[in-house]
Amino acid sequence: MMRPLQSLEDLRYYVRADLCRYGRGISRRAFRETYKYIPGFHFTFWLRLTTFLAVCAVWTRPLYRLCMRHFRSLQIRYGFDIESGTSIGPGLHLSHWGGVVIHPSVVIGENCNLSQQITIGVDSKDGVGAPVIGDRVYVAPGSRVFGAITVGSDSALGANCVVHRDVPAGVTVGGVPARVISQDSSAGYVHNFYAEG
Repeated sequence: MMRPLQSLEDLRYYVRADLCRYGRGISRRAFRETYKYIPGFHFTFWLRLTTFLAVCAVWTRPLYRLCMRHFRSLQIRYGFDIESGTSIGPGLHLSHWGGVVIHPSVVIGENCNLSQQITIGVDSKDGVGAPVIGDRVYVAPGSRVFGAITVGSDSALGANCVVHRDVPAGVTVGGVPARVISQDSSAGYVHNFYAEG
């Protein structure tokens, strides 16, 4: 079960978990360097902050609007079409910037890797039903995932695959349409987990 982002302590946890995924630790120095030089973390920090401020007390609304303005500029600058408030677990790793489109109804689990030029959204035929992505899933460049499907935990989606059916946990899928091509999990791609304590 994904930890909700509702308190300042939750915000700290999410930011630390995201930071840890980039392999530089969770120190203040690591935060400064990663924030400055890695667009994926820079964007994710503002995604978490705006999501947190949206559920805060009414007196934070002016700060929320200011943060949202900056967040919108980062969406355009880096090419991440991910809305504030999208249900994404801690430990998000955005590998490269550019062309990442995530529908607001999508649910993404903990410690997932999202590569460039991917689309995760609803089925365009009927416009209903968004994917639910499990924990520790690797989404390779160019992948397309759509419809009311479930992608199992520890799975890997190969480059340029089109996924429109459920994916079992712990496998690698590829092709158009995607099919199981290996029993290998995402373990070689997803690492550097944050351990609270």
